[in-house]
Amino acid sequence: MPIPQGATLQPLDQQAQQPPGFFKRLGQSLGVPTSMQELQAAQPSLAEGLGGPAVTAGKMLWNYGKNTVKGFQDAYQDVKEGGQNIAEGQPVLPNLIGKGFGAGVRAGINAIPFLGPAINTAGEDVTAGNYRGAAGGLTGVTAQAALPFLAERGSAALNKLRAPLGDTVSQPRGTIPAESASPAELQAYADQNSIPLNAAQATEHNLPRNLQSAGERATVGGTAVKQQIKASQAAVTQHAQDLMDSFSPNTPDLATAGSAIKQNVSAALDREIAASRQDYADVDQRAAGTQVDLTPLKQTAAKILNDTSFVRKASALDQRRAASILQDIGNLPDAGTFSDAQQVRSALLDASRSPDLAISNQAQGWIKQLTGSVDGEMMNAANSKPGLTPVFRLANDHWTKLQEDFNSPRSPLAQILQEPDPSKVPQKLVQRGQIGGSPYNAQLLDRYGIDKGPIKWTIAGDLLQKNFGLSGGKTLGGYSDAFLQSVFSPQELSALYKTGAIARSVGLNTNPSGTSAVMGAMSDIQKPIRSLAPKAAAAGLTTSPAFNQRMMTPGQPPFRSPVPVAPSPLPRKNRFETNSDIFDEDTMDRLNGRL
Repeated sequence: MPIPQGATLQPLDQQAQQPPGFFKRLGQSLGVPTSMQELQAAQPSLAEGLGGPAVTAGKMLWNYGKNTVKGFQDAYQDVKEGGQNIAEGQPVLPNLIGKGFGAGVRAGINAIPFLGPAINTAGEDVTAGNYRGAAGGLTGVTAQAALPFLAERGSAALNKLRAPLGDTVSQPRGTIPAESASPAELQAYADQNSIPLNAAQATEHNLPRNLQSAGERATVGGTAVKQQIKASQAAVTQHAQDLMDSFSPNTPDLATAGSAIKQNVSAALDREIAASRQDYADVDQRAAGTQVDLTPLKQTAAKILNDTSFVRKASALDQRRAASILQDIGNLPDAGTFSDAQQVRSALLDASRSPDLAISNQAQGWIKQLTGSVDGEMMNAANSKPGLTPVFRLANDHWTKLQEDFNSPRSPLAQILQEPDPSKVPQKLVQRGQIGGSPYNAQLLDRYGIDKGPIKWTIAGDLLQKNFGLSGGKTLGGYSDAFLQSVFSPQELSALYKTGAIARSVGLNTNPSGTSAVMGAMSDIQKPIRSLAPKAAAAGLTTSPAFNQRMMTPGQPPFRSPVPVAPSPLPRKNRFETNSDIFDEDTMDRLNGRL
């Protein structure tokens, strides 16, 4: 048959190509095979089978990178051709939008992981009029974009079921040092020291605490809750006693602790006196015969002793004791060693600070005058021999510091030595009050190697009597944190802080009102289903090991999807308002009618 001019022949058995529909594009956007060819292509290769997920992931990254590079290469070529067309005189806007901006946008969208190719395919379907396929592809894109959000919300809900209290378990209970431990740390410390502790006591969170509050008044099961609380209180008290015994064994009361402190201070003074004497013995050895002139001291003593008004001016000073001191000075040789002069000076200071004497101001002045005379002659003697002055200064500084710390009325060590009542001795150092104690007192003990065990025992016992309460919500038992840190080691103070936090929790009476107890009991009888049963359930949960373990489970970090939520894949309407020949009038009409 003659073939009309311009006509072409088509095989009778060739079926017209149908554009991909909704479900095919949906499967392709989700990565689900939609044909036998795609299913075969999705089968893992031999290398993937041998290498496992790592090889598969590497292949995916390689293909993603290769496709991304190819997309930008094509975009570059389009931009280049657009520039050439403009240079040859073709319209600027179609080439600028179609082959420039449009190509770059397609390459950029294609570079979006997982979603980019499907978005571009949907755009091509829209341009070709395949709206069913575009709808399927965009449905898959939307599902993938929403999946990370749904996964994060689902992860948060699952974490809430696994750990109802969330981060409460692992966060510090307060901002001050005494409350710096987390509930998990308190629970571990309680378990280590055999202190029964439930979740309400460890966390003080309202959820388990309210359950304990309700269960404590329950007609059925309330007794078990109260017994649990009493057992915790008794265990904390016993543990505090054990801490006190570890600080200072064999210390049953405050008077014993005070006696031990006084004995330790007295022993330290004896050591320092012996060391000071040895210092001056070393000075005498270096002096090689150089002596201290004691004549001015003797003259001053004689002048005071011969004063007719001496007895009257001495006032409350024991006249016989004063006269004896002055006569002893008068009997000294005209010169003596540095050790002899130092002993005279020490005797004068001891007399001025003796608790057996009530020294008047006049007597104090005379004694200081005598002491100053000894000091001046000792310095003159040291300066008379080359190289002796530095050695003498070291010995003299040691002796002066000893006098300040053990003889000065302002020094707590001197106050301890003069205190006749042992039970009042610890107060000289701990200084109980709103902000008790000074780090300087602890530094004094450390300077002279004085055992701080009885002081630790005293502080811990005082805290136990106060139920480890916080003074003003800031300091433990009224003791400053700086003082506690200077007395206790970091490990000891941590134990004290944790013991205190537990003691405050288990000592808290959640239902102190007697009227509330009576009304609750009446409600249990009148409305057993609405009142008695929930309270019994609350009591059972409070004493349940499984429930408390669940409450003490720490929360897990929330799931964060590595895939960001993609922007809307549908282009805005005004983006198609262009003269580009890519979007002809028919395409624009179809898009504007459907977007």
